[in-house]
Order: sequence, then C-alpha cells, then structure tokens
Amino acid sequence: MKLRRRSTITREGWYYLFILGFVIVGSLLRHINLLVGLSAILSTAMILNWRVTRASLRQIRFDRREMPPVFCNRPTTFEVEVENQRRYLTSFSIMVSQHFRPKQVRTLVQATPSRLQKIFKFFSGNSVSNYVLLDHVHVGQSRVAPQIIEFRDRGEYEMGPLTVSSHFPLGLTRREVTDTERRPLFVGPALGTLSYGWVDRMLGLGWQDSSGGTTSRTGDEFFSLRPWLNGDSRRWVHWRATARHGTVLVRQFQRSQSHAFSLIVDLSLPASSNDPTSSQVHLTEIEKILRIVATISQTVYAGQVEAASIYLVTDKIHSIHFPCSEEKWLEWHQLLSTVQASENHRRFFEALLNDSRDLGLSVPGNSPPAVVLSPQNVDQFTQEVRDFQAGRRPTSLQETREPASNTPSQPTLQPEGESSSIATLDLQSSAGRLWDVQRQIRTWVTPGDARLGSWYVDAPEWKTDPTDLNLTEESD
Repeated sequence: MKLRRRSTITREGWYYLFILGFVIVGSLLRHINLLVGLSAILSTAMILNWRVTRASLRQIRFDRREMPPVFCNRPTTFEVEVENQRRYLTSFSIMVSQHFRPKQVRTLVQATPSRLQKIFKFFSGNSVSNYVLLDHVHVGQSRVAPQIIEFRDRGEYEMGPLTVSSHFPLGLTRREVTDTERRPLFVGPALGTLSYGWVDRMLGLGWQDSSGGTTSRTGDEFFSLRPWLNGDSRRWVHWRATARHGTVLVRQFQRSQSHAFSLIVDLSLPASSNDPTSSQVHLTEIEKILRIVATISQTVYAGQVEAASIYLVTDKIHSIHFPCSEEKWLEWHQLLSTVQASENHRRFFEALLNDSRDLGLSVPGNSPPAVVLSPQNVDQFTQEVRDFQAGRRPTSLQETREPASNTPSQPTLQPEGESSSIATLDLQSSAGRLWDVQRQIRTWVTPGDARLGSWYVDAPEWKTDPTDLNLTEESD
C-alpha cells in the first residue's frame, strides 16, 4: 500500500482567507487594534482546523475488503474497512472516496458524443467517483464504508485510488490520505434468470407429447421425447411427434438422473456483419449469448449441476470444466469480461471439423449431451456443410508432393486415378467426421429461438435507486 498524505484548503477556506486578508490589511493601514485582535482570532481558527484534521487521520488504517466477481447491470457493494488505532481522539466526518476508470470496456455501438460531452470527459478523466461519509470512528473502533455501484458495460476497469479525508470541525482545510495503488476490476456480463428444470429444457427433453407416458409394445413406459442421437434404434422413433415438430424425435424410456451437459458456444460474427445495421444486430446477439453463458456458469459454479463443460469458440477455443477451483472460476470470469467475437464467420465450422476432440465431441455415446449456442441456426450450418462439400475439389497429388527446392527433379510415374481417389477419400472422411459431430449435438439454440425463452429470461434493468434495494433479494 502506497500512501500519500497532504493537506489542502477547501473552497470555504479560500473565502475565509480572503476575509482574513482584508481584515489584516485594514488593521495595518488604519492601525485599529480591534481589527488586529480580530485577525488574530481568525488566524487561530484557521490553524486550529489544520491541526485537528492532521491529528484525526494520523493513525487511521483503511483497506478494501475482498469481494466476489462483479457483473454489470446489478448493484455491487464495495466495502472499505476504516479503523481508528489511536488511544484517544475520535475521528469525525470521515469521507471515503474511490475512483473507477474504464480501461477495456466491451459495449455496443453507441451514438457519437457531443462536443460538450467530449470536453467534460476530457477534464473528468473518464472516471467515476463514489463517496461515502462516516459520521464518526471511535477510538479502537472499526467501521465499514459500503459503496454501492452499478456498471452498465462489461470489460476491464481500473479501481483506485482510494482516499480517506476529513475537514472537521470548521471545513476550512482538508486532510487526505490516499492509497495510490490501482487494482484491476473485471465486470462480467449481466446475469439473467434460469427457470425451474432448465437443464432438461435446455437439453431438449421438454418434448412431452399428449401420447407420452403410454406403454410401448415391449411393455416399457417412456416419460418424454428427445432428439435423435447417433446410435439410437429406429424402433424408438416417434413418427407422429417427428412430423409435428419437424425433427426426428425418439422415445426416452428411462429418466436420466444426471444433469451433466456440454455447452458449445459460437462467438463468431456472420459474413454479413460488415453492414453497420446488421453489425449492431449481430453484436447484440453476441452480448446476449455471453449473458446466457455467464448465467449458466454462475448457476453451475454454485453447485446446482454436478458436472458440466463449457467451450467458447473464438479465434481460440477456451474451456472450463465444472466443478472447478476458485482460481479457475476467476480466470473464466475475466475471460467472459473481455472476450471478443471472431470476425471469421467460418471459425466455428472449422472448429467442429478439425477440433472436435477439443470440444468434447470425440467419444460418441460416452460424452455428456452437447448443446450448441450460436448466432447462426442449424439451417445455416447445414448450408455451410453443403457449401463445404460442393466447394472442395480433388487436387493433384503431384502438386502436393512438389519438392521445396528449385532443383529440377525427374518426373515420377503415378498410377492413373491415384490422386483423385485420395482427394475423394479426404473429402468423404472430412464430411463424414462433420456429420458424426453434428449427430452428437442434442440441441441447437440461437438467441432468437423461441425455445430459449422456456428456460432463460434476461434480468430486468434496475428501475429504482440501488441504495434503496435490499441486495439479499432478487428484483421481480
């Protein structure tokens, strides 16, 4: 902790000094003894205020308390502990102030600020200050100054400096003790609300039909319907529900007691994001996806699900596996606070094709059910598959085997059709691997999907003063 101590004169103190100077000049010019006595009394008050403020903060200890991860659009309480370590002299009117400066904020495209706003931002340093007043801190007493702040944008902020000041009793001079250390603060996406049984709804187990629960020919009862997975028997297909919902649904005869799942998140911008209008829409969808991921991560970390894996596909693949340690959770929170969407619209398609093992899709049947959350729907992904199959052409094997050196080489004889067969085999294996990965995906959800509203709801913004809210209760 690097402390800086200084004494300053308040605005009222400068007014007081102006009057004091006027009295001193008048007493010297007119030789009036009454004005000389009055100037001595006024000077004594100024010096007394300066000495009292210095003594009141001489042995004051203050420090920030540890706090949980911060999420935007939710009031957060920052606690500063102030302790009076003196054996006498109570400290009065202790002002605790702390600054927060945006460093790398991820926000949506906003309107261009006016010239007046730019000037104000320049002089204010683009920082936000918060003040808390403690009326007194007795000898040996320790008090907590709560600062309630609400962040509107996710990202990285700079927390500090922290200042404790006092101008008691006359308010003519101020004594400040400043902790100049600056700490990083990561503000995650806003948290939403998950409904009861959200895991089953997210996994697509809410396909309960009017004929559900009936007895099959084998005598087993099924309790719900679920999407078809690779390895399911065709005898389990519920043809009526399949025709009604437009997707292949099978009967599930045994209720799964495990809520383990794997969430694969696509954070790549579509190809049409170059247009400013569509770019705003796509950025809004990405932010909503991050809010969903943050809500699920917070809920799973709290212990409501015994096991889960979340994968973020950007320019790199980031993953976390629950249950996890507190250190891993803090790293994941920092990632959600500062992550950016990939501008390569085919990045997610390439990850499913080439990095399926890193996404937990390498062991069919033994891996937990996978859910894809992407701004592109499954039809767009299917079109990507078709474009991939139609766009790849067999290349000459001789071109791939050309030596790197410039020295001439003797032509080699190759059997006719060898290069074409190998390239066709590579195409078939890539397409087959892609379809195998797609069969392991149980549910594909987009931010505008109607099924999303059955298990996730965006939290409403705070409509009242955060200081009037009970932070232990959720807003309606």
